[in-house]
Amino acid sequence: LIIVGGTPGSGKTEKLISIIKGVTSNQENGALMFSLEMSNKQLVERAVSGSAGLPVSALRNPQNLTDNGWGLVGNGLSKIINNNFYMTDQVGLTVSDIIAISTRHKQDHPNTKLFAVDYAGLLDLDSSKRHDLALGEVSRKLKLAAKELKTPFILLTQLNSKNIDARPLAERLPRASDIKDSSRLEDDADLILLCYREKVYAENAPDISETVLAKARHAVKGAIYYERFINGHF
Repeated sequence: LIIVGGTPGSGKTEKLISIIKGVTSNQENGALMFSLEMSNKQLVERAVSGSAGLPVSALRNPQNLTDNGWGLVGNGLSKIINNNFYMTDQVGLTVSDIIAISTRHKQDHPNTKLFAVDYAGLLDLDSSKRHDLALGEVSRKLKLAAKELKTPFILLTQLNSKNIDARPLAERLPRASDIKDSSRLEDDADLILLCYREKVYAENAPDISETVLAKARHAVKGAIYYERFINGHF
């Protein structure tokens, strides 16, 4: 179970799409993404624009594309058009629904190497339980499903913006304890990746994204991965 967290604007959904494109770049591998926030169309726009190195707005205003821009779009499409990147934007799913769909998908597509859920806060939780306990049940069930299906699950979650905003700018790099609503997510995860962009807080900051390895069973905890973040893409 892999948790990817971030505050609004930090790029956590874009990070997830980037990971899925990496997994499915080998056309023998597949992935299934449950998008509870964005429509399938929006995800495709992001995937194509990211592969093309263009902002999403360029695809939404094609009349402004130059010949070079259309060439970039074509090149971006060619990189992903044959990838086994499946997605569903069905809303109102419970964790049991997600596991049932994932199980059937794995049976139909044994080459599936990754399941992803965007994001925890939009799942239909058990209303009879306290919110943090219901969310903890989600992470527990996804972890067991990952073991049963022998396929990792990535679960996106928001971080507590108020906690982070209250700290001085130099100390706003996120921590595992900033995960919103349930400490069980932190406990159950095998890996926790936290996305951070200083530019969200300071306009003059460089176009750099930092991904913090906040928890790692088989890696160096606290390691930071730096990437350029241009036109909304890594």
